[in-house]
Formats: sequence, structure tokens, C-alpha cells
Amino acid sequence: MTYPLAKAAPANSRRWIVPLIVALAFFIEQFDTSALIISVPVIANDLGVEPLRLSLLVTAYVLGVVLFMPTSGWLANRFGTRRIFLVALATYAAGSVGCALAPGFEALIAFRVVQGMGGAMMTPVGRLIMLRSFERHELIAAMGLMTAPVLFGPLLGPLVGGLISAHLDWRWLFVVNIPIVVGGLVAALIIVPADVAVARRARFDLRGFLILSPGVMLMQIAIEMLDAPATSRGFVVVPAVAAIVLLIGYWLHARRKAANALLDITLFSSRSFRAGSVVGGLSRMGFNAVPFLLPLYLHFVLGYGPGTSGTIVAMAILGSLAAKPFNGRLVRHLGFRGTLAGSALLGALLILGLAFQGSHMPLWLLCCHIIAIGAVQTIQYNTLNIITYAEVGQERLGAASSLGGIIHQLAMGMAVAWCAAALALIGGAKLTHEHFSIVFALAAALPFIATFGFARIRREDAAGVHLPSGERD
Repeated sequence: MTYPLAKAAPANSRRWIVPLIVALAFFIEQFDTSALIISVPVIANDLGVEPLRLSLLVTAYVLGVVLFMPTSGWLANRFGTRRIFLVALATYAAGSVGCALAPGFEALIAFRVVQGMGGAMMTPVGRLIMLRSFERHELIAAMGLMTAPVLFGPLLGPLVGGLISAHLDWRWLFVVNIPIVVGGLVAALIIVPADVAVARRARFDLRGFLILSPGVMLMQIAIEMLDAPATSRGFVVVPAVAAIVLLIGYWLHARRKAANALLDITLFSSRSFRAGSVVGGLSRMGFNAVPFLLPLYLHFVLGYGPGTSGTIVAMAILGSLAAKPFNGRLVRHLGFRGTLAGSALLGALLILGLAFQGSHMPLWLLCCHIIAIGAVQTIQYNTLNIITYAEVGQERLGAASSLGGIIHQLAMGMAVAWCAAALALIGGAKLTHEHFSIVFALAAALPFIATFGFARIRREDAAGVHLPSGERD
């Protein structure tokens, strides 16, 4: 059984600084990923590998995350959220140093896994600090304060990544985030309070870990093998079948152990948690495909360099910043169901629009299209972050943060993996506008399907969340 830690909230004068410190963890993850994706062609050329193989830079990170994130809730309850948050930041920094000094492709992938190990604790424990520092009626304001700086990650990532790729060695991509992580370490030491353990008898679910971790790893390997040469593609069946068997085995194990399991699957009994994590994860897979596909499309089809591509991709942040002030108002007037279903449907149509834009679309119109996608994605993600944990009790926040975080990361990793596999299967070495159109259309199908799941949300779901100056739908 897991035991909560006593909530040691910061003093009121400093409490609202906590979201900004936690935001650093989410910011650096967004910054790193978006900077790497925009730099894929340059890194691939320097290391002598196929550009689509560079999808491993994202999926290796996700692999490190999903292998170790199940332990984050237990570690936070056992040793304290601040202590684990500091260890996570230090691990991430060490991985960044390793990536910057990596002598080749294999070493770079290995150190991305180390970064993932840090991220496995960094973001869910940061989210847990947030959830334990604020009352339920304060969550919208606190989450809004946290997500504001995070929005600049996808803005600065493509811009900085493009500039570094065009004018410096790509290894500087990993150097520039080290001062940010160190700053987060110092700020957390000063501002974030230490937790006081209520009980330390919680036992780690070692059997569950030994079943779940290889199952997730084999699933990721199977997805990666889809873009292997046709002669070896048949071998994907072996890790795929093994992954399915292990994941079913874990499900049966978790059902037997219930709340004592490594990942508490009883959380799925909450409709709001299911909507935010499972249905939301499906929608995220579609939205997350765009930042991976778009830089490749701009480079291989339109012929733009990394600097120009980074600037174009960064246009999405303008939509994010414009939409953010209206998020609370939309939820207040449309409810969670209307906001999530509407943003998923509109997002699907916008992503589908990329499939039909044509290689001769004016640049200004393409930028407007990307700005619109950024606005819709922000509304979707912010609302998902609220509804996912809205009905979770304080004693289960650690477990919910771990499970929700894993689904979030898998949505990102699987989006990149299936996009790379699809492009390799239909396009091979020569990628054209038609190949990208097919994959954009497939990506649009995911939030469209999620729309039907969001439509099942009821008015009473997430009733404990305070919506300012108005009633729920």
C-alpha cells in the first residue's frame, strides 16, 4: 500500500512561486524535444545515419521515462517530493552532459535514455508538488501559472535549435539546457519545502516492475522495427507478441494487487481520469505528430534550412499565447465535454488541412495554419491537465501522477515512432508531398476518434474543480 506524505505547503508569500519552479522541468523537456526535432537533418548528416532513424532520439528518451516513471510515485512517497525532484533534475543534467560529449549515434541514444530517467521523475513529481501545494479550487489558477512559462519551450526550442544547427555544432543543443536545470535545482532547494513522511512502510511492487518494464520496452522496440528494411520487418512479431503477453500479465497482476500495484489501474474507474489520460492520450498522439512531421516536410519537400524551419514551426506558440487567456472562459461556458470534444474535432480538421495544403501554399498562409493548430492544442492540453486529476484524492495523487505521466509520454513517443515508421513504409528514401499528406491524414484521424470519447463526459464529472465566476455547463 502507498502512504501519502504530509503536505508541507510553502508559506503563502512564496507558495505561488512553486508553479514557476515546476514549470522549469516541463519547459526544459519541451525545449529539448522541439530543438532536437528541428535539428534532425543536420544531426543525421553529421552522424551518417538516415534522418528517420533519428526518431530514436525521441523514443529513447520516452523509453527511459516509461521504464522508470512507474517508480516516481513510490519514491516521492518514500523519500519526499522535493528530494526526488532534486535527484531528477541532477540526473537530467548528467544525461545532457553525456549527450553533448557523445562520440557517436549509439552513445547519444544511451544518454538520451539517461535523460529520460531524469524526466521519469522530474515531470510527474513536479506535477505532484503542484497538486499537493494547492487546494482543488485553486488548480486552474495554479496550472495556468505553471503552463505560461512552459509555452515558451516549443517556441524557443525550434528557434534555438534552428540557429544552433545553422551556425554551431549541434552538441550545443544539450549544453544550453544545463544552466536552466542548475537554476531549477537552486530554486527548488530554496523555495520548495521538504515533505514530512507520514509512514514509510510502503513496499515497492518489484514483481510488477519486472513485468511492466520489459513489456513497455518490447512494445517500443516493436514500433521502432516497423521502419526496418523489408527483409527484417517480419521479426517485429517477436517483440510485439512478447510485449502483449507481458502487458496482459501486468494487467492481471495489477488487478489482483489493486491500489498496492506499481501502477494503480483502479484509477481508470474514474470517468474523468479515463477521459483525460486514455482518450486524451489518443488525441495527443495526433497533435504530437505535427511537430515531428512538419520540420521534415519543410526540409525535404519545401527545401527550407533549419533556421527557417525552426521559425515557421515556432509560429504555433503565437496561437498558444493568444488562446491561453480564453481557456477558463471556454470551460466555464462549454464545460469539459464541449471544450475537449470541440478542440479535438477542430484540431483534427486543422491537421487534415496540412494534408491538402499543397507544396505551393503561400508561406504566410502556412504560418496562419500553424498558429491555429497551436491555439487549439493549448486549449486541449490545458483542459486535459485539469480534468485528469480533478477527482483524484490526495492519497492517490502520486499514483495518478505516475500513471497519467506514463500515458502522456507514451503518446509523445508513439506519435514519433509511428510517424517515422509510416514514412519509411510508404516513402522509403525519397519523401514527397504525397507521402506526408497520407501521414498527416492518419494523424488527423486520432483526435477525430477521440472526439467520441470526450462526448461521453458528463456534467457531474470533475465537479470539484472551481470555474471562476460562473457555473458549469
